[in-house]
Amino acid sequence: MKIITRILAVALPIGLGLAGYYLLTMLALSTAPPSEEKNTPQKTPKDELALSKAQQARLYELLKQGTPGRSLVLFVDYRKPSYQKRLFVLDSSCLDSSGRFVRYLHRGYAAHGEGGTSTEARPTFSNTPDSWCSSYGAFRVAEFYTTSKGDPAFRLDGLDESNSNIRKRGIVLHPRVEVDYYERHIPKDRYIPHGIRISQGCVVTTHAYFELIKTYIDQNYSVHGLIDG
Repeated sequence: MKIITRILAVALPIGLGLAGYYLLTMLALSTAPPSEEKNTPQKTPKDELALSKAQQARLYELLKQGTPGRSLVLFVDYRKPSYQKRLFVLDSSCLDSSGRFVRYLHRGYAAHGEGGTSTEARPTFSNTPDSWCSSYGAFRVAEFYTTSKGDPAFRLDGLDESNSNIRKRGIVLHPRVEVDYYERHIPKDRYIPHGIRISQGCVVTTHAYFELIKTYIDQNYSVHGLIDG
């Protein structure tokens, strides 16, 4: 009995101390500020955007089509794997003195279409209705609406021959809970999964990132974009 009492006398304070440490740690994590992208332009590492001269020129052209000082361009870089944040938001503050985009405002996840010979690693592109493929090219972000699944969305108008059918195809910018779940729970070296109809060609991101983009549009920013892969 004395041995048990001595064991309890030593073990109980240790147990209480560990429990207290765990509770304090969980409290600190729950109150820590979220690791969202900052609202100021972020310096871009050399391999982050990796824009060609043609892409630089096209994005600059699209930016100039919008309202001066209230214009954004979205760059969807499907060359990058889906486990990287590959949907970039750019504005005039991201330009250097020569008119090149050298930084970004925000970046987020983007799923690609599952059609054709697309894999989780890489999309194939098509402008054909019912192909479930992503389309590459420049676009204009048009009106807001709610999808049949209850997701907020923006319709897109294609500006190139390669994506001239995206409005007719119903290719839009919208969020899905599956991408929310991916961002929070899936190891960051795994592709956004296919086979669960996340994207039938649409640019699909998280609800938080969609709302960030929508905030600009609600403030009367004009938004164009470029999909490349």
